[in-house]
Amino acid sequence: MAVYTNFIDQGVFADYDANMVCNQLYEYMLSRQAVSYDVETSFGLSGTVAKIIQGAALSEVKVIPFVTDDVQLFEYFFKGLGEYVGAKGVIKYAESLHLEMETGIFIELWYMDDVGALLTIDTLTVQDVLNIPAHIN
Repeated sequence: MAVYTNFIDQGVFADYDANMVCNQLYEYMLSRQAVSYDVETSFGLSGTVAKIIQGAALSEVKVIPFVTDDVQLFEYFFKGLGEYVGAKGVIKYAESLHLEMETGIFIELWYMDDVGALLTIDTLTVQDVLNIPAHIN
């Protein structure tokens, strides 16, 4: 399996562990046998993180949210991501998956019928600020 390093390489977060768990999330996604989706059009960062990457003022990030409109990808995450990244706690809802890491980092994955526009900025795919739902921080 290929090692994904973009988050650490770019130093997206000041917290090394946050970068590492995001890399692991992408590694898990890319290890899927039947890759039938285009990551850049169906999966990306959302919430405050996406807003900051697109130029918003720096602010505290309490959770690292991702969105997808690929139901098969979401189901794949739902089945085994928590175990793969060594999550301390996992909460599953019909349209979201919430992970708490031992390091206190929180990851959310949201399924949406349509994520809207996704942009690629410095090799990171982010949801356009105009499409970020109010409930995703």
